[in-house]
Amino acid sequence: MADDGGSTGVLREEADVTPPGDIRKCLVAFAKDPADPLVRALKYRFAVARDHALGNLLLAALEDATGSFPEAIAICEKLVDAQGHVYPSTLDHVVLSAQTQGGSILAGQAVACHSKTALAQVWLSAEDGRPPRPSEPALQAIREADLIVLGPGSLFTSIIPNLLIPGVVEAIRASRGRVLFVCALADVQGETWGLTAREHFEALTAHGMEGLIDYMLVHSKVPLPPRAASRPSPGPSWSTLPRAT
Repeated sequence: MADDGGSTGVLREEADVTPPGDIRKCLVAFAKDPADPLVRALKYRFAVARDHALGNLLLAALEDATGSFPEAIAICEKLVDAQGHVYPSTLDHVVLSAQTQGGSILAGQAVACHSKTALAQVWLSAEDGRPPRPSEPALQAIREADLIVLGPGSLFTSIIPNLLIPGVVEAIRASRGRVLFVCALADVQGETWGLTAREHFEALTAHGMEGLIDYMLVHSKVPLPPRAASRPSPGPSWSTLPRAT
């Protein structure tokens, strides 16, 4: 919900809407039939209209028409016959800030994710200066979950920001579900340039997840020690991590 780049960034800046981009991606991922023309249309971008995605415009329009972003999401869930529910972690308009490992401060999610060096820390603030408020349906879904999956997604600008919403880590702690971290090691963005799998894990623990991660899924070409891996490499490897009780 801190997304401020591309079509979402333009809509946030000019229409003051709740960021729709990542919500749209989740709705499309939950669609019963990915090949359905409507589902495909939601991903369509209009080059003649500043590269806006149709799904972003639809969510923004529905939020304005209903006066409720959760209601806009619920309508879109029905449109795509979603096989699940999408819950924003917060409905506040939040701003992500970051500090690089070199000590530079970056303002904004889009700037942070394209950092020229790996990030060390991120934090959130609501646009009015208050701490962001959590969405109670999201907290309830976490507390009732059998499995909590962190990722896939950008570590510092997609996964960790959700953990910074007050109440989210506490909901994870209160859940009986196991926690799985899907660790993407591909250096596709500057924010994690050169970081090892252990450093990905340590970044999570430094942002509130210490003692809460049960498993890591790491794609590695190098076989993990037998004690840490229960599946042969190459391919995804499961690592079991001790969890505080």
